Amino acid sequence: NYVKRPNLRIFSIPEKEKKSKSLENVFGGIIEINFPDLARDLDIQIQEAQRTSGKFIAKRSSPRHIVIRLSKVKTKEIILRAVRQKH
Repeated sequence: NYVKRPNLRIFSIPEKEKKSKSLENVFGGIIEINFPDLARDLDIQIQEAQRTSGKFIAKRSSPRHIVIRLSKVKTKEIILRAVRQKH
């Protein structure tokens, strides 16, 4: 059976942002820049934001991923639908 999870993974965000609060702000900024209508219409409630485990390696081509846990699965589905339509 398929289990729906409210987690959203974001790739290639610079390692400058260290605190979870700033990661939430980074996610909010990405949504506002790329999807301004979605940011106004949808009330996005973030429960938790964190980097994936593992150390940052300077030789690695891309930084670690960010995992955003949203409060509702429906919110994640709406965001993913908007991303697919844009690309």
